[in-house]
Amino acid sequence: MITAETFGMVMGKGMEKTLTNLDDFYLAGQWVESGGGVPTVAASGRGVIRIICKSDKKKFRTSLPAVT
Repeated sequence: MITAETFGMVMGKGMEKTLTNLDDFYLAGQWVESGGGVPTVAASGRGVIRIICKSDKKKFRTSLPAVT
């Protein structure tokens, strides 16, 4: 049910990716994001890597595979 508290989750923010008092633990996958399917899961994993890069003060960089 959409409420003021769950509105952000439904509109693409998803759940929190970390848990308080549990260091180096991150959540990614179909149950963490709204929607579903492989693209959503891949985007969820990408988002967690971005969070890890930020906490490690590393630049988040991506690249596209070569098209053959």
